[in-house]
Amino acid sequence: MRRLMTRAAFCLVLLAISLPALAQSDLRHSQRLRQEATALSHSLMSPYCPGRLLSDCPSFGAFELREEIQKRLDAGETSKAIVDDLAYRFGPEIRGVPEFKGDGIALRVVPIVVGVLALLVVGITVSRMVRRDPAGDSEGTGLPPEDREEAARLDDALHALD
Repeated sequence: MRRLMTRAAFCLVLLAISLPALAQSDLRHSQRLRQEATALSHSLMSPYCPGRLLSDCPSFGAFELREEIQKRLDAGETSKAIVDDLAYRFGPEIRGVPEFKGDGIALRVVPIVVGVLALLVVGITVSRMVRRDPAGDSEGTGLPPEDREEAARLDDALHALD
């Protein structure tokens, strides 16, 4: 009997020691899930307030949808599965950022291609402007011959005044 009491006391001590660690682990898990739910609501568009993120929409429907997301995450569902289901229910425009397939590829690639082409056109134009020798100007002044003569006459007059 004494052995049984000793073992029971030992088990109770171990349980008492491990409970705070288990509670802290649950707390961290719960915080991570809340952060994940918040991140999802910041990345999804609201189906109730056009043009607003789900996190910014003050409507009761948006509040319920945020609660649903939290409950589904708490139940162990993945973020991707939740977003896919919401996109099925409310349409693909609920995604804040389009998927990288189909039209989503074009929405991401076209601006990059246009930007690169614009930079090339500007670079080519600037290099041609720098290399151009205007009006056959061999002295590099950029002036036609008659203006160069006038500029030389004015320079001579300024030197004569000094």
